[in-house]
Amino acid sequence: RIMVSTRIKVHQAMKDRRQVWDTRWQKLSEWFSPHQAHITNKSEPADNSHRVKLHDTKSIEAVSVLTQGHMSFITPLNERWFNFTPNARQAGGDDVDGWFAECSKLSFKELQNSNFYVVAQQVYKDRTEKGTGCMFVRKGRKRTLSFEYVPIATYVFSEDEDGNADMLAREIMLSAPDAVKRFGKEKMGPKVLEACEQFENGKGEGKKFTFIHTVEPRLEYDKTKTDKINMPYSSHYDCVEDQMEIDEGGFEEFPYVVSRYEKWDDELWGFSPAYNALPNVLSVNWLKKLVKLSGEVAVNPRLLLLAGEKANVDLRAGGVTYVSQRSAQAQLPREWGTSSDFRAAEYLIGQDHDQIDKFFHVNLFRMFSDLDKQMTATEIGAREREKLLMFAPSFVQFAFDMGGMMTRLFNIIAREGLFPDPPESMVDDEGLAYVETPEVSYQSKVALAIQQLANDSFDRVMGRVLPIIEVVPNVLDNFDFDTMIRDLARNEGMNDKWIVKIEQMKELRDERAEAQQQQMQMEQAEQATKAMSNVGVTGEQAMEAM
Repeated sequence: RIMVSTRIKVHQAMKDRRQVWDTRWQKLSEWFSPHQAHITNKSEPADNSHRVKLHDTKSIEAVSVLTQGHMSFITPLNERWFNFTPNARQAGGDDVDGWFAECSKLSFKELQNSNFYVVAQQVYKDRTEKGTGCMFVRKGRKRTLSFEYVPIATYVFSEDEDGNADMLAREIMLSAPDAVKRFGKEKMGPKVLEACEQFENGKGEGKKFTFIHTVEPRLEYDKTKTDKINMPYSSHYDCVEDQMEIDEGGFEEFPYVVSRYEKWDDELWGFSPAYNALPNVLSVNWLKKLVKLSGEVAVNPRLLLLAGEKANVDLRAGGVTYVSQRSAQAQLPREWGTSSDFRAAEYLIGQDHDQIDKFFHVNLFRMFSDLDKQMTATEIGAREREKLLMFAPSFVQFAFDMGGMMTRLFNIIAREGLFPDPPESMVDDEGLAYVETPEVSYQSKVALAIQQLANDSFDRVMGRVLPIIEVVPNVLDNFDFDTMIRDLARNEGMNDKWIVKIEQMKELRDERAEAQQQQMQMEQAEQATKAMSNVGVTGEQAMEAM
């Protein structure tokens, strides 16, 4: 067993290594979400000092568009955006596929009834702005599923050899009364109990205490048991101030989702478009400040006056200014230093805005918003292929990181007994049903549009091959057309129920080949009969000869 002090020291060491990222996230927050700019500046709530520096809000708008793009076109609330399908080991007939399809519908319904979409918006914002977002997935008390947002800079994590997050430790700040309410008074240490007693005596809630929740793979456990200390992942809540373990438990699956926007090199943390857009954000903010200053000078211009005549100038509406003869001869008072050319600044501001939009794929998601509902994924791919290709790496990373959540979602619902009974083909001789971890396919507008790119490549290849076929017909032997056609249909979003199963397709072909063979035999017999009749041989004579 790992000692409490060891877990706390490991967490602190990982937190120290995260400091460089904390500084980066603080900088990004100041320019993209100033109301959350308290990562290294721990003022609570965040003060307004960063917001007043903003003269241009394009950065806030770009993050909002990309975040809402995730909500509306990757994991939309009003349409199912995923399907569970059997993996290769359990792939079977229509009954198995139909069972997983029904499980997909029920899972989406449970997701709609949960707080997933409320939490997901916060996670997506961290993902698009900071590069990494995190949420906690658990069985709900009142609902089947419950999700919790985990703020950036409150957790550290590590990966397994495949790049999946498999260890996470997060800080949870709780007052003494809240800690007692969450874990129970009997589990608290002396410092928390003392603070709780002070609160009960009317001395306020006092300081907040740091609790660390650590989840990691359990190296040794009894797989034949299902109690909390014999689950694949261990769960420990430790109080830093009291240096003691508060609670021990376990999870069947890793309960945290860590979603990276993009990954570079061997970095754990994600890389967001905000890093690339920051120079443009700083540039346009400075230009906007100059434009505002020029506008202020135009409205309240600088004046050139003779010394000692300042009091004579009346700048009020309808005011009358009396000038001396010397001022009149010098054509004073007059505006001074007010000439500005806004066109150059407006051009540069437009350039910076366009570049920020490109980094955040604003035009891509606005295109999805503006599309007529009847427009197909084919038309989307043809019009916006380049924009989709630029966003595709982030979507691939999204699908990879969400895989663990989808598996946990499926298993929680299954353990609650909400899925229908598996078909007989999934039940063994002892009457036990064994369900393999399903595969997940995504079918949102963005997913289908990216899959359509594969169909576009098919069209381009076939366009080049067709002229060659006239010269070398057997060139088509290089292609598996059955697989290609089935993949094309799925990439277009066609329901799997409409696609004939491979076994059924083979049976149809065998039946057709057998019918054709019988037809050929009948035609050959008829031709033989006619030929014998022409040489004066009757049918009976032909039969005797045979």
